Amino acid sequence: MPVIPLEQIRPGKQLNIGAGEVIQKACLMFVVGALIGIVAKYSDTVPSNNSAWIFFNFLRDVTSRLGIWIIIAALISTWSINPKIASVKVFAFFAGLLLAYYLYSKFLFGFFPTYYFLSWGMIAAFSPLAAFLVWFSRGQGWLAAIAAGAPIAMLLAQGYPLVYTFSAMPAFDILAAVALFIFLPDGRKQHYKTAAVAVFAALLIANLRIWPNLFGGF
Repeated sequence: MPVIPLEQIRPGKQLNIGAGEVIQKACLMFVVGALIGIVAKYSDTVPSNNSAWIFFNFLRDVTSRLGIWIIIAALISTWSINPKIASVKVFAFFAGLLLAYYLYSKFLFGFFPTYYFLSWGMIAAFSPLAAFLVWFSRGQGWLAAIAAGAPIAMLLAQGYPLVYTFSAMPAFDILAAVALFIFLPDGRKQHYKTAAVAVFAALLIANLRIWPNLFGGF
């Protein structure tokens, strides 16, 4: 079976980018991730009698699940000029996010939640590979459809309880899946292929309980 060159799936921009520019992009993503991490942790401290509590309570619930991070990582990846840059930017984003979130937690509460840090750190460790693959979701063919369908399937698998709970968090995951389905596939044929991959993979994840077994319900 012939191997399909990655450039045929989605050609990347072969720009002469120096190490300094790559570092700048990584630092920017690190800072953005850190700021979001601080805001996410701050949402845990807002009292219920605060006028902004509804917003921060929703923010806390959203940021405690994988869905929001899947869609952010997918968008960072696909907006990058090539898959290698995508890997660097996504990893830098999650590194800043996790370090800021848990160091701020240490500052606020005086303890460092090692278990949760390592659990989310494991996800962050795999993010460069995921970002590299998802970058091709804007390309053509079945491999591009798989790259696009995978994050959509994860969101659908997290959001399917909406059919019997009607709660806000599964609804957010479904809306995020719809947003990625609109944005990632390039062209009508790719949308058809991506839909087939996403539905099949989501059913597989849900029926085999892959999600809670891998991430403990995150």
